[in-house]
Amino acid sequence: TYIHSQMVARLAEAFAMSLADRQPERFAGLLGTGNPAEIWRRKPEIEQIVRNAGLFHDLGKLMCLETVTVYNRRLFDTEFDIIRNHPMGGYQMLLGDPLTEMYAQSALMHHRFYDGTRGYPDLPENFVRNPNLDVLTDLITVADSMDAATDVVGRGYSAGISFEQLVKEYREGYNTRYAGYVVDLLDDPGLVHSLREILDTGRQELYIECYRRFQQELGRERNSKDAD
Repeated sequence: TYIHSQMVARLAEAFAMSLADRQPERFAGLLGTGNPAEIWRRKPEIEQIVRNAGLFHDLGKLMCLETVTVYNRRLFDTEFDIIRNHPMGGYQMLLGDPLTEMYAQSALMHHRFYDGTRGYPDLPENFVRNPNLDVLTDLITVADSMDAATDVVGRGYSAGISFEQLVKEYREGYNTRYAGYVVDLLDDPGLVHSLREILDTGRQELYIECYRRFQQELGRERNSKDAD
């Protein structure tokens, strides 16, 4: 989940930087300004906001870690039902602090269709969507599915698909499952190159980093036991 959250953050950042160049007005409500030049100047701020949204999008999985860590087999229906509640859990946790509440909507809605017809979870009765935050949801939704669909290491229960197959799925889900303006960004060769690097060497580096941290933690535990 740590690796996935890092991957989603990096992929979403890449999409966001391309979007800021091509359609800066998409971020107008998010930054409280409609001036494209001002939005472009604040690209580092946009990058950080999108990165945070990626890092926080699966926060609700903290509530179902025993199910999330089931590997090398398909989930039972009851287990999948538990995991389907993670967007709501993340939404509730992120709303609890003024520093994170702007990321609650994208955490809640990143598994829902862009056109609102399908997906999960059901939205709370008192939920009022903030259109100024829609761009975060749209970016995170695509970035989340991109990592999930192509990762064959951390998701042994499912077969990954190629980048080309995934792009085809995005085209088929244009303005239904996925925001069309985000899908259109995949026409940018520079962005595609960056995404492929993140999915290849970037993912490998994250797995190696986590493996080394895990080995270090095991070493500390052994040393502690030996000292006792």
